[in-house]
Amino acid sequence: MYQNRLFCFYRDTSGGISFSVGSGAFWENAQQVPNVLTSDAPSVAALGEQLFLVLRGTEGGDFYHKVLEPSGWQPHQRDPHIKFNGSPSLCIAGGLPTVAVKGLDERLYLFNFHESGWAPVLTSALNDIYEAPAVAGWDRFLVDASLKRSNNHYTTELVRSPTELNDYYQTAGAYTSPPCLVNYHSDLYLIGKRPCDDLGISIFNPECIK
Repeated sequence: MYQNRLFCFYRDTSGGISFSVGSGAFWENAQQVPNVLTSDAPSVAALGEQLFLVLRGTEGGDFYHKVLEPSGWQPHQRDPHIKFNGSPSLCIAGGLPTVAVKGLDERLYLFNFHESGWAPVLTSALNDIYEAPAVAGWDRFLVDASLKRSNNHYTTELVRSPTELNDYYQTAGAYTSPPCLVNYHSDLYLIGKRPCDDLGISIFNPECIK
């Protein structure tokens, strides 16, 4: 949601990024984000009057972000320190845009955005991950999720303060799609496609937090 309207972004057939805006009754005609090309699906998150869009460029795993403001799209910016594969996952956590990416070494990395640029938050202990990760701000925590290559189960990581150990939880069953983390009211949901081609939806149990 951005400015009380629903936006849908996707990688179009030209390799650019297009989006449609839903008014509640219908979807408006698609528009294209200017001057960007991407290898994978983008990710977006709204913060006040800004809509942040993050994406992977078409060469070298480069990371870019672009901001939509009431005056229009601002020029895209590249971060030379972030290299990754697949799609990024963006959320707002602690009042900051926060992104999860799968590094070129198949580890999960978290960064958040300040005025000076993107700063590292976490190099996760999770490795050997497959497909794109997911990230969400929930309660007072940052939570990420990834698909393990070796067993196709989702692992969620509840990120604590730097002086504490993070919590890890693994799904009982296997999945065949990248994970999706969604906040709804005060609950956190983990969603993905299962091998039987249906949709698995799990709700995080706060009683698991020690």
